[in-house]
Amino acid sequence: MTTASAGLRPADETRGQIAIADMPDGSRVAHVDSAARAQILDQTSDLVSLERRWERIRGEALPRARSLELLRKAAASWT
Repeated sequence: MTTASAGLRPADETRGQIAIADMPDGSRVAHVDSAARAQILDQTSDLVSLERRWERIRGEALPRARSLELLRKAAASWT
């Protein structure tokens, strides 16, 4: 994955929030938060990279019901 055009380091890209927006004019932009800064990205290569990362994250995520079950079990073990 190439992040040089966005000036992002891998550590920045893997932490924080990512939002990708479809604008009324048909363009796309992303807002990326990290511990150090927030960035607005509009380069196609950056957006493709972020979309790929999102799909990988989504592919690893548990279904909602299993996530809630796991959270409940963890909370119960703390009390």
